[in-house]
Amino acid sequence: MWGYRVPAGVMKHYTPADMIQMYKYQEVNGDTTVFVGEKASADRRYSYFIGMENPNLSRYVIFYDNQVILHSEMLRDPDYHFTLDEIREYAAIIEKKSVYIKEVIEDLNLTTRLRNKELSLQRKTVNMVTLLRSIVIDILNDPKYANRHIEFAFSEEYIPVEADEILMWRAINNLIYNALVHNDDGVKITVSVEKKERVRITIADDGKGIKKEELNRIFDRYYRGTNTGDAHKGSGLGMAIAHDIIKAH
Repeated sequence: MWGYRVPAGVMKHYTPADMIQMYKYQEVNGDTTVFVGEKASADRRYSYFIGMENPNLSRYVIFYDNQVILHSEMLRDPDYHFTLDEIREYAAIIEKKSVYIKEVIEDLNLTTRLRNKELSLQRKTVNMVTLLRSIVIDILNDPKYANRHIEFAFSEEYIPVEADEILMWRAINNLIYNALVHNDDGVKITVSVEKKERVRITIADDGKGIKKEELNRIFDRYYRGTNTGDAHKGSGLGMAIAHDIIKAH
């Protein structure tokens, strides 16, 4: 309804999901931090965004797990006397949760840098056939997915692409794992690459599919569709990161 010194291209209307995205991330540019608030006036309530264009100003959303704090406090409490097996069990829980938090923070940092164009791609000539084959083999070597059905096809043995190999690996890996964790064990996944006018990489499966009304949301950060199962315990940023890596290329 009102704006002052609003940057060009900024949306005029926002859904609640848009507001959450704007609050959590710097969506204007790499130097801008956006704050969200609300003001009540008579019979109306107004939401507002205030963007501070200052590269020295930052705001972070912190994630933590209460169980990690509880287990660490118990280990430190002199009134508790634990067996060696109990200590190892709690230490394993703390380690697992700490690794998860570390991965969430790293994913959050990566997707924020990609969207704000703060990450330079380290491009080099990559044979996409070799890269994709290595990704498929790496996934099938994971004991959790050793019995899954993943096929790999290619139109020719050498298909060069100028790409950031590490980031491209991450994007393709995320997409394949997404097909694995959202489907039953019997799903068939096909990974293929072909070169015509352009290089086309396809990751297809015969699983549950995605509801039509959810298709325009699957690349939103932290969005999870209704087909998400218990096996999906990631950061909630995998599809967003894959999207941002491809878009950056």
